Amino acid sequence: MTRLRGLAGGVALAGLLGAGGLVGVAHAGYPKTIEHEFGEIRLAEKPEVIVSLEPAAVTDSLIALGFPPALSATYGLAGGDDPDVWPPAIREQAMAAGIRSVGTTAEPNLEAIAVVQPDLIIAYPWQAATLYRQLSLIAPTLVVPFVRDFRPPMQLIAEALDATAEADALIEELRHLQQAIRQAHGGTEIGIVRPRQFAAWLYGPGSNAGRLLVEAGLEIEVPVEDSSVTPDSPSAIYDLSLERVPGIEAEFLFFILYNLEEPLDRYLQHPVWQRADAVAEDAVQGVQGIAWTNHGPLGALEMLREVKQALDARSGAAD
Repeated sequence: MTRLRGLAGGVALAGLLGAGGLVGVAHAGYPKTIEHEFGEIRLAEKPEVIVSLEPAAVTDSLIALGFPPALSATYGLAGGDDPDVWPPAIREQAMAAGIRSVGTTAEPNLEAIAVVQPDLIIAYPWQAATLYRQLSLIAPTLVVPFVRDFRPPMQLIAEALDATAEADALIEELRHLQQAIRQAHGGTEIGIVRPRQFAAWLYGPGSNAGRLLVEAGLEIEVPVEDSSVTPDSPSAIYDLSLERVPGIEAEFLFFILYNLEEPLDRYLQHPVWQRADAVAEDAVQGVQGIAWTNHGPLGALEMLREVKQALDARSGAAD
């Protein structure tokens, strides 16, 4: 089977073209054993048919590394040819690769997984807690860490796929973009807000986006009071009641939206938000939700580009 390899969405053909077509090549580094949270898996050969049970961080990582899965969990119950089931950062690549849906992250279709006879299944610990034995009877099942940082799970996936060089290159691309943000906007204080009906969530330095932006030299505003709603990572997400909005002192506010057509302007017309300095100065930007809250390398790069573009535009306006 041919294997697509690539970085940040680019693909290149791996294999040798012979007179009769593609000729398989031996896979160095196999067999190999990979240790993970639920034990270890042994891979006799490089996996070719892969199933991902998480559409953002895991499927994003697989596409970026050049190994689009045959099946992936998706958002919603529609098929993989429905663009709305994919995170926007990987939507085009997922549909072009013909990745099929295996159901939601909470209820993957085990029969559909068995039918494709996968060489590797990739899951999160909370999925493996109830499904690991069943999944392992189908194929070696790699359980990647559930952390608010895409890099540890991507690196474990890359180890299994003999793609550590590709993973390192993606991380280097990310660092380069972080450095560009640091040089132009280091020290800028920002707030990351997710609107809710009668309140908001404020994403802190322990969130997926916050962690990468702190590394990029930005300051992430957090509430003075301890109002974390994420016990696994107390500095990830804070509950922000509307009466505390005027206390936000960030120079720029990013508003996480899961539909960029949502009426952000109407939300910000609330008198409480009008008392926030950044809103009064129009230093705000609506951003795509999944790329900020649960991403792999492609989503992370999209998020960093959004930040740089917004802050560059603000600096240009100020000049």
